[in-house]
Amino acid sequence: MHRANARDLAAGILVTVIGLLFLAGAMGLRFGTTRNIGPGFFPIVLSIILIGQGILLTASSFKTPGDFPKIAWRPLLLVAGAIAAFIVALLFFGAVPAVMATVIVGSLAEGRPSFSIFALAVFLALAIWLTFVVGLGVPMPALRSPFG
Repeated sequence: MHRANARDLAAGILVTVIGLLFLAGAMGLRFGTTRNIGPGFFPIVLSIILIGQGILLTASSFKTPGDFPKIAWRPLLLVAGAIAAFIVALLFFGAVPAVMATVIVGSLAEGRPSFSIFALAVFLALAIWLTFVVGLGVPMPALRSPFG
């Protein structure tokens, strides 16, 4: 008996657990019928597909041996920090600073930010504002003061 590929095993278990969590969250929604799809249809179907992929990945991990790779903590924490920066900046400063903060903090996972990263942050913030606030009329403040 040989060992499982640790990376694929961990990824398969993680994908399966995420699928199960989303399935549990979607079970309270109405599934509907084929003629009248309810709000729970897509979350439930996608959760089942995710669970199936997780099970397949877990099963395939036993075909080839492998060790668990070294975890790159800096990129992992900075990408998670970029998500947190988006949430905090959106709540306190608005959509434009939130997008810019996300891009800049996320770019730190690769190394030092450059002028091109700042230009990308400005471009994406402008594109998000034009698309969602101006184009679609989403009631999301582009800029907000944290003081009032």
